[in-house]
Amino acid sequence: MVKRRLLWLLLCLAAGTAGIFASGTALANTDVTYAYYDVRGASNYMQVNVTTASGCIVKPTDEDVFFYDHLDATVPGTNAPDIRPVAAAVDDHNVDIKVDIGPFCEPMAVSLSVFAPVLSPEDIWFLDSDNSMSTLSDEAIGEGQSGETAAMSGSGKHGHNKRFKNLIFWKSKVVEVTQDFKAQLPSGLYVITLSATPSGGNHERFYRWVTLFIVP
Repeated sequence: MVKRRLLWLLLCLAAGTAGIFASGTALANTDVTYAYYDVRGASNYMQVNVTTASGCIVKPTDEDVFFYDHLDATVPGTNAPDIRPVAAAVDDHNVDIKVDIGPFCEPMAVSLSVFAPVLSPEDIWFLDSDNSMSTLSDEAIGEGQSGETAAMSGSGKHGHNKRFKNLIFWKSKVVEVTQDFKAQLPSGLYVITLSATPSGGNHERFYRWVTLFIVP
């Protein structure tokens, strides 16, 4: 309980820039292509209109996990593997964590988790919908806040691996999230995972971005 309060106090939302967008219009291009078909020896072509997303992040079609090293600033984009949506500016024990993701082409459910061995080496902390912290091992998960999916937090390259089946969602039905957190953290390693999965789905398809920072 002491550690939980400590992490909550450390990661309390500061009076920084915060914006959460729950609706939006996806931009799209309609491309014309031609499909060849052969019916009883008679060959012909027919026009097919194919709509492709432009200016937004398409929904995941598989379990896609992207690891990247510590960055001081986020890298936006619409190609999921190239996006760096979480950054942490570290100044001694003062940490400014930035989350910047979107726009998605359709509403998504987003989770944000932290693995901090200095505070809890056997658990993962999730940010709840009310911006409070709860651990994965908590039995009381708010109704509608968990999703059944296989997930991994941490990086084999940097140490901790942990598999879990429940995601505690931070935001639901959003197409874009931009938010800052300011914290004073004890020395140690911190692994942050941002996950995004289509809202209302079975949460078996997701994007997951994993990064870390170290407080000296």
